[in-house]
Amino acid sequence: MSAAMGARNLARTAFMLPVLLVMGAVLVRAEGAAVAAAPDGPVADRYLSWSIAAAEDGRWEEAERALERGGDFAESSSDLSYLLALVQSKLDRPLRSALSSVRQSLETGRWLRYSAPAARLLEAELLIGLREFEAAFQALAPLEEDATVAYLRLLSAEGLGDGRAFNSGAADFLAAWPFDARVPRLILERLADRPPGDAERMLVDAVLRRLDSLTEADPSLAYLAAPFVRDTASGRRLVEAYRAGSVVDAASIPVALNLGIMDDASAVEELFAAADKGPVDSALFVSVWKLLRNQAGKDAFTLRASLFSGTIFQDRDGDGRPETRVVYDGGLPSRCSYDADQDGLSELSIDFSDGMPVSGEIPLLPAISGEPGTEADRRLKIVWSRYPHIRTATLGSTRFIPAPVAFPFAPVRLSSLVAGLPTFRFPEFDRMVPRLTERSLVSFSSSIERRGTLRDDSIETIELVAGTPRRATERAGAELVASTVYERGRPVSRDLDLDGDGRLETRQRFSVRQTESSPLDQLPLPIFSESDWDGDGVYEYSEGSDGDGNALKTWRDDNGLRGQ
Repeated sequence: MSAAMGARNLARTAFMLPVLLVMGAVLVRAEGAAVAAAPDGPVADRYLSWSIAAAEDGRWEEAERALERGGDFAESSSDLSYLLALVQSKLDRPLRSALSSVRQSLETGRWLRYSAPAARLLEAELLIGLREFEAAFQALAPLEEDATVAYLRLLSAEGLGDGRAFNSGAADFLAAWPFDARVPRLILERLADRPPGDAERMLVDAVLRRLDSLTEADPSLAYLAAPFVRDTASGRRLVEAYRAGSVVDAASIPVALNLGIMDDASAVEELFAAADKGPVDSALFVSVWKLLRNQAGKDAFTLRASLFSGTIFQDRDGDGRPETRVVYDGGLPSRCSYDADQDGLSELSIDFSDGMPVSGEIPLLPAISGEPGTEADRRLKIVWSRYPHIRTATLGSTRFIPAPVAFPFAPVRLSSLVAGLPTFRFPEFDRMVPRLTERSLVSFSSSIERRGTLRDDSIETIELVAGTPRRATERAGAELVASTVYERGRPVSRDLDLDGDGRLETRQRFSVRQTESSPLDQLPLPIFSESDWDGDGVYEYSEGSDGDGNALKTWRDDNGLRGQ
């Protein structure tokens, strides 16, 4: 992916609906909108007005809080849910949260300020961001064609890899909206890494013919178009004119460097100055490094990289939504996150020390398909002793402890960000690494610690060999409160301290005909239990069942042994 494609902002899949929607510019009753009276409509509108006032003042978090507090009245107002989706988008909340909000607005169907077509448009944008392109087409289907609808269709066609549909749709767009800069930018970005085919060359030529007018709407089209201009001198003038402006995109550095508009030292300085101010695409670093002409320029790059503190992202599919973000401190990775499905929730996050992973979080696959539990419930926290060997893995209140260097797990590979500079490393997610499950954690563990069942402050430790439990102890501090013996992975007996006197006075026995289970399952009900309450070696009380399942209890008192 080229630096030009990588450095694009999120405008490509970000929300084209203007922020003015929440600032009153179109706060009028939508033509044809449903305005059926609702009992709580006036209350809902007060929350809506509160949110709009906060948004107008730039207080987006307050706007979100107002809409969330008004959530109880969402069934009375589609506007509440729709505006919440817009605010969530503005605040970069998880895309599925915003998608849920906008779909709630459509389901409610009570519109006063906004309209269902606007909600459909936002729904399509969110679906494109989530790479659900077929669903985006469906959301756009009932909408009347305009420039934004046509643009979103093109994004969906591109996402599906339908080049024929894209080329045809782009040609129609250029004919219908000749001065809209969005599709020209899309055309140039798509071809930044490869020469255009015949149909694509016609699109590029159409863009170049009207470039003077298009750059008034989007000045950055000048440097994007320069590589396609056949006359090098004309291309150079385009880039020089763009870079003379008040706002210069760092993505123009490789083009300027390649055309001789700037030297190596200036390119390196401008690149790292941009990275000091905000996140920069990894592709931009790669492109600049490749274009450096002399050793002095590479030495300057190496020095700046060794001191760099900032954020580098990677957008492998070029859709404007980064999958990987890496924070650097003193030239070394300090934290990285990976969002595979681009929903705004990281599937993997890792903290580093001296450039090596030391801890991280990753979702754990359910042991059984469809197993209940929220995403937060299944976030596995990993600590590495020395990467890639896991020291501990914690899921909720359960901690898995493998034997030393017995459990290697390397979800990221540390590779050179630019060829020839091994000290400037970038962690990349390894798609070939198997996802973890509870079963794999158990199989590699030498012991498992979890919250005990007998005391609020007790911890149970299960000792395992090759994933099979052999013994379990439960302690409250230094005090032993239970001890369980296993045979062939199944519990056979358990000694407990039920009265808290520090002595294991009760013994339970379990059936030898148990079905196979996980060590993490709760113990089955005992078939027999007996207790020696006074410590004289004689069990005063016992209970169990006969062969027919009937409960049997015996106890010893001054009159001898009695039963029931």
